[in-house]
Amino acid sequence: MKFYCSYFDRNYLVKALALIDSLIRYEEQDFKFYAVCLDEYTRLILDNLKIENVIAIPVHEIEWNDAGLIEAKKNRSLVEYYWTLTPTIIQRILQNNPGIDVLTYLDADLFFYSDPQVIMNELGDASVLIHSHRFPPRLKHLEIYGKYNVGLLVFRNNEDGVRILNWWRGKCNEWCYNKLEGERFADQKYLDEWGKTFRGVAETENIGVGLGPWNHEQYKFSIDQNKNIMVNDSKVVVYHFHSFVIVNEDLFIPSKITDYLIAEDVQRFIYLPYISEILKNISKIKNVDKEFNFGINDSNVLGPDHTFIAGKSLRNVFSASRIPQVCIGMDSVWDCYRSNKQFQEKESQFVTLPENAAGSKSKDESLSDSALTLDQSSENLLCVSSIVSVYNSEKFIRGCLENLVGQTLYKKGQLEIVVVNTGSQQNEEVVVKQFQEKYLN
Repeated sequence: MKFYCSYFDRNYLVKALALIDSLIRYEEQDFKFYAVCLDEYTRLILDNLKIENVIAIPVHEIEWNDAGLIEAKKNRSLVEYYWTLTPTIIQRILQNNPGIDVLTYLDADLFFYSDPQVIMNELGDASVLIHSHRFPPRLKHLEIYGKYNVGLLVFRNNEDGVRILNWWRGKCNEWCYNKLEGERFADQKYLDEWGKTFRGVAETENIGVGLGPWNHEQYKFSIDQNKNIMVNDSKVVVYHFHSFVIVNEDLFIPSKITDYLIAEDVQRFIYLPYISEILKNISKIKNVDKEFNFGINDSNVLGPDHTFIAGKSLRNVFSASRIPQVCIGMDSVWDCYRSNKQFQEKESQFVTLPENAAGSKSKDESLSDSALTLDQSSENLLCVSSIVSVYNSEKFIRGCLENLVGQTLYKKGQLEIVVVNTGSQQNEEVVVKQFQEKYLN
């Protein structure tokens, strides 16, 4: 039996349910998930959903008879108090459940993409497991806020593990504020001292653990032949959706922090699956409370420097508003709107075209039965041809072409798209003509 814990309020409830679903999907062993509910609404929703693996704990059970914690609550903001709670929650769960050998703490905005056993393998015989932010050189300066991230921590219920946990709790009760002061920042920078001061501390070396928007720019994401999401040559285990914003059910900001770059590969393989899970859990909660809107209506965040993901139904809205972001088709449902500041170019495994790609054929020229062609004329020679073979694929061809013409890897004149009709009985040709009329004008 494995044991996990987290804490969250109504504004993080949707993300927490996505986290729980990902554990149910990928954790191969029996497990319990202790969910500390920071408001009564959250507890009532969890109780109503009756998720087998989840034990809901009201926050007053954590606070009960804890003079140090209550005193700290008086002099800090709500977010600062939540940070203060982190070590106490882990401590209380271990104290109240002495049968737990190892407890893994997870921030509510984490999400698993493969078996979490990798984390236990990284813990090995150690008492505590931590993970570094692994900042790329461009963001190395952020280590002043802490080398390690609190989002995923593993504590063994032994002498060394409890000693570290008690020390951390004492420090957070004493000082836990949203500011950098000497060697302190929130609940996070204290972790820098663990390996220096205590024994039994291990640091994960697997790059599939501890991924987040602060480090993903240095990695390449893909999907292998077994449909595993990969980061470089390793499986993605867990990703931290820090600063992910749900503007509404049709619009999402991968990171509201515009210093974090957002490339196509991480959007396609990490963010789109997560968005799908978020939407499923919004629907799940609305089956209990149809008026639910906590954490899913954050319209004041979006600005001109944000790269964001939006449903195709919003294309006309954004086109009319003349926003600075450039639209890139991602699939049949979603578009990416990339900003000049936050979008990152990477070598792509996809054959792609720049936006506003134009063909050399006249829009009035009829298409042959053997080939439906969108190609791009230029004084320069074309370098790459993308050949799309169609057979009874009218349902999918539009999304395919939108994806191709919406990309930015090649310069104008370097790429053509050739759509080959292999005897289809459907109307793919109509869709292709629509694309010709749009991009040949």
